[in-house]
Amino acid sequence: GGNNSPAIPTDPFQGGQNPGTPLGSILRIDPLGNNSTNGNYGIPADNPFINDVDLQHTLGIDESVTPGDESLGEVWAYGLRNPPRFSWDTGLNGTGNMFISDIGQASIEEINLGVAGANYGWRDREGTYATDPNNQNTLNALPGNDNLYGYTYPVAQYDHDEGFAVVGGFVYRGSAISTLQGKYIFGDLVNGRMFYTDVDEMTLGNQATVHELTLFHDGSEQTLKQIMGNVPRTDLRFGVDNDGEIYVIAKRTGEIFRMIPRTSIDGDLNGDGFVGIMDLNLVLDHWNEQVAARDPMKGDPSGDGFVGIDDLNLILANWNSGTPPPTSANIPEPSTMVLISLGGLFAARRSFFHRG
Repeated sequence: GGNNSPAIPTDPFQGGQNPGTPLGSILRIDPLGNNSTNGNYGIPADNPFINDVDLQHTLGIDESVTPGDESLGEVWAYGLRNPPRFSWDTGLNGTGNMFISDIGQASIEEINLGVAGANYGWRDREGTYATDPNNQNTLNALPGNDNLYGYTYPVAQYDHDEGFAVVGGFVYRGSAISTLQGKYIFGDLVNGRMFYTDVDEMTLGNQATVHELTLFHDGSEQTLKQIMGNVPRTDLRFGVDNDGEIYVIAKRTGEIFRMIPRTSIDGDLNGDGFVGIMDLNLVLDHWNEQVAARDPMKGDPSGDGFVGIDDLNLILANWNSGTPPPTSANIPEPSTMVLISLGGLFAARRSFFHRG
């Protein structure tokens, strides 16, 4: 990580390590309460810092925080630089865990596990590295006595060889893409690369392996930037619907894409690599419906925007093609999982990296 930019102080406003300011913090309030300073909202009684004062000075961690800097009761966690998105894994079979994306300064992009009272380390830490307070471009190995500081480190991270500004997404709990079940989907806001990690690996003290999703559009591999017309940046965002299906928002062009399976087998609507009863049922469920073209999950493998005899014949012509899906409950490794958008096709393959 790092670059050759001029030396710039890290966190010049000294907000990250000060729970007495909302800067760099996750806040938790009760909109219906009235026990805040201005009486316009409430502060939950179990917020971690509601009774703490002079926290940082007492700990002696950050000498820039002087006596009298009381912790805000609204602060739920702090030590973040720029957390643009956070979400909970609350879908079917979800863990209930909270995941926070945090845009780094000069080198490291983070995904953090939400923990009440956590100090995520900024400005003293960026990812799993120690920062130089006088030069944001310098990172150092953690000190030998790092355990004394009580920082909470990311559960996944990547450096600026892969991207420049992480944007958080959601844990996939939909039904359209079985191989994505239990995967946290996120990406890079600038270059539009899309990643996933296994939720089971995203535990405190562990660095989950980051995998990249490869996108296909109209049958050919393309980047999201290319799909959007070679824009300078994508302004990528994510959304999720009530069924747990994930959407990709290209803010730069105003387009919205929906993730669905991609398959190379004609008639394989649900993307499990086999043409059978599940695919036939999708056709029957949407019989005589007008649907979005190139949306096989609506029972339209022919892609003509109408579910009818052509789609049924395509299913029957390819009946029992492919490999029957396993009966085991184990989730296969996402090496052949697939995506589709409202405007084109996506696919995913297992091209992964890890930054520890």
